[in-house]
Amino acid sequence: MSVVICENCNKKMKYVYKNMSQIEQMKFYCCPNCRLLWTPKLEVNTSFQSKLDENNREAALKNIRSKEFDQVNNLIKKYLPKGRGLDVGCAYGWYMKSVHKNYVMEGIEPEAAIAQKASKDGHKVYTGFFPQDMPKEAGIYDFIVFNNVWEHINHTSKLIKESSRFLKRGGIMIITIPLSTGGLYKISEFFEKVGRTKELIRLWQLHFHSPHVYYFTKKNFVELMTKYNYILLECQDVRGLDPKRMRERFEMDMDEQYGKLKARLFQMIYPILKKLPADKAVFVFRYIG
Repeated sequence: MSVVICENCNKKMKYVYKNMSQIEQMKFYCCPNCRLLWTPKLEVNTSFQSKLDENNREAALKNIRSKEFDQVNNLIKKYLPKGRGLDVGCAYGWYMKSVHKNYVMEGIEPEAAIAQKASKDGHKVYTGFFPQDMPKEAGIYDFIVFNNVWEHINHTSKLIKESSRFLKRGGIMIITIPLSTGGLYKISEFFEKVGRTKELIRLWQLHFHSPHVYYFTKKNFVELMTKYNYILLECQDVRGLDPKRMRERFEMDMDEQYGKLKARLFQMIYPILKKLPADKAVFVFRYIG
C-alpha cells in the first residue's frame, strides 16, 4: 500500500470513509494531525461530461453566489482600493460582473462554452486550466480570486507556489472554500459511518466532472498558506445555501429523484441548520514574497 503524506504537516495520512470508498472505488485520506482531507487520485474529467445538470446549476447558484460576491467585494475594498485582478474558474462571469469599476478583471475558465458566456460582458477570459494554461502575456495581478474553486484543484502546495508567479509582492489572494468542520459536513460524515453515503458523495461532488479533491479546516488552510509566504488578513464565515433554491441544488445531480421532497425537508430544518458551524469560509491573504 502506498503511503500518502499530508501536504500541510508532512505526516502520514490515514485511510478514511471506507463505505464511500468502496462504493466509489477510490480512496480518501485524512491527516491525523491537522485533519486535512484529500483524495489524491481524483482529477477533473476534461470531457466535461457528467451527471451535473447545468441548467439547474445556474438556477441554484446565481442568487446565493451574488450574496457571496458582495461579501468578497467588501473585503477587497477594505484591503485594496483599486487594481487588476484575476478570477480563477470564473464560470459564467458572475463575479467579474459584480466588481466595482475601480477594478479591472480578467478570468480563466476551463470549459470553452462557459468561458465564451463569461466574455460577453467585455472581460478578457482565457480558456483553459489555471495555472498551466495562463499565457505569459497575462502578466502580474494585484489580486487573485478563487471563488469555490480551490478545492477542485489537485496538489494544493503546487497551486500556491504557481499562483504566486502571477501575484505581485504585497498582492491579495481571496479564497472561498468549503470546510470539513461545517454542520452539514459533520452530519454527512455521521451518515457515512452508518452506511449511508449519498450525502457525503454529493458534498464531494464525486459524480460531477469537477469534483472536490480536498476539504480543509480554517486552521490547516491558514497553516498551509503561511508556509508559502502568505499572511492572513481576515477570515469570515460564508453561508452558502439558498433555502429557496434547494430543489434546483439537489437536482443539479441528474440522478436525483427526490429533489422536491428534499427541498421541502431542508426548508423545514433550515432555521436549525443556520445555527450550526458554517460550511464555508472566505480568506484574505497578503503575499509577502
